[in-house]
Amino acid sequence: MPSGSNRAFASAFRKELQGELRGRHGFFLSGMFGLMAMAAVSFSMANQSPSPMVASGLFSLVVLFSAMTAVPRLYLAEDEQGTFDLVRQWGNCGSLWLGKAVFAAIHQGLTALLLSLLFSGVINLNVENWLLWVLGAGLVGVASANVLSLTSALVVTAANRWVLAVVVAFPLLFPLLFLGIGMHRVAFGQGSLESAYQSLAALVLYAAVPFGIGPMLAESLWDERQTARKGPSPGGGPPQNGGGS
Repeated sequence: MPSGSNRAFASAFRKELQGELRGRHGFFLSGMFGLMAMAAVSFSMANQSPSPMVASGLFSLVVLFSAMTAVPRLYLAEDEQGTFDLVRQWGNCGSLWLGKAVFAAIHQGLTALLLSLLFSGVINLNVENWLLWVLGAGLVGVASANVLSLTSALVVTAANRWVLAVVVAFPLLFPLLFLGIGMHRVAFGQGSLESAYQSLAALVLYAAVPFGIGPMLAESLWDERQTARKGPSPGGGPPQNGGGS
């Protein structure tokens, strides 16, 4: 990757990291949502033991909704704060998107790991395969963050951007729910390791594909919007050909 793209990637990543260290908005959004969800699960279960399928579905939902509260903000707040045009001047738009997406993936992966530890402590169900449990939680967090980064890039300047970011992502996030269940239920002792490995392979692809599509998509769409905002040319008409009539 050219040095200019490296600088754009590093600038976008550093911007999000420094903003999180100063304000911790994403941490509080996803963290507080996760804690409230854990409290609700704990109260609803009381002393009862849920089935591995139910427990896996509840945890996957918590991780997905936690990502929905934090990831779109990284992109949509740029246009609301009036910094979107400035950020695009830092370099290649694809590298800028990638810097934000990598930060979101790391943030949500760590958040999902923390939530997995909390969840295993509040439910009355033993985790029999901790490797699958932790690995599945991290992959669901990373994959959901990457999908939301991809869809958020599409609606940065839309009128109802906060709603559209989730609505557009929902068809892509829905399969993650089943893939997460496929891994986590095996971690709880239900199902075969073969099905868990299949879900693991699908989650890895789900997490990797947006990194290939996102930079090209952001470079195309963000550059087109930048050109459109410049308005018509000073001459007021289309460029003229060099030949005579």
